[in-house]
Amino acid sequence: ARGAADEDELGLSPRRDRADGLDRLRDEHRGGTLEIRASASASTRTLTAQIDGIAPATLRWNPRAQTNTGVLAIPSDLPIGRYTLSVTAEDIAHNLGSQEVSIDVVP
Repeated sequence: ARGAADEDELGLSPRRDRADGLDRLRDEHRGGTLEIRASASASTRTLTAQIDGIAPATLRWNPRAQTNTGVLAIPSDLPIGRYTLSVTAEDIAHNLGSQEVSIDVVP
């Protein structure tokens, strides 16, 4: 996998338009999936996407997409509301960096 733990280098792109350096996300439906794309430097050891109350997703290098990708399942019983999606990178020296964006979960 490629990536980096430096917050300035962790580029989170969950298939949405960019605004003010972060990605602005539209509503995500319960029972659906959220495709996540994150770019980072080659020294990244792991990239993990997490929303509280949901099992984390590991992002891996996708040569076709030319970035790290992963899929986070939105449970059908997740309460409707605003959630924070956090992507955390750890590099080979165990330094951590993260970036967060908000998503709205709808029925």
